[in-house]
Amino acid sequence: MRETQTLHDKLKDARKAKGFSQGYVAEQLNISRQAISKWENGKSYPEIDNLILLSRLYDISIDELLNGDSRNINYNTSANIEHENFLPYTSNEQLFLAILVILSCLFQGMGIFVSMGMIVWLRKNQKKYLKIILLCIACFIISTYNFWIFMNQLLFHIGTFSIEKI
Repeated sequence: MRETQTLHDKLKDARKAKGFSQGYVAEQLNISRQAISKWENGKSYPEIDNLILLSRLYDISIDELLNGDSRNINYNTSANIEHENFLPYTSNEQLFLAILVILSCLFQGMGIFVSMGMIVWLRKNQKKYLKIILLCIACFIISTYNFWIFMNQLLFHIGTFSIEKI
């Protein structure tokens, strides 16, 4: 890469050199494709944690991305890290969260608290797992309905009647 290139040019060139689409890079970083486009067009800059992930994904040092000098630091990312296993947001994490939410629905009332807690946790950690959030909402609705049926049969008896002898 030329030393006079800007960060957005270097990001675009590095992505194209690896043959990745913007969508693929966005999926690997668990962000939107539009964010990648903004970085590559110079409309915004990646945060440091995303810059680290990009350097690993593109197999290029952060120094080279920022300064154009690859002599200073060699992170040796490709030798020690499998391409698909270095990112903190993995499909294994999503699978674990999905199983946790589904299992919580099996216990009376627990699904209400677990699904709401999961949504709060996902939002707090800025994880954009749309499928998990939708699963949490569905689990919340199902658990609330099941809890209502349980409480109705136990305490309220709404909608039930009996015919007694006169």
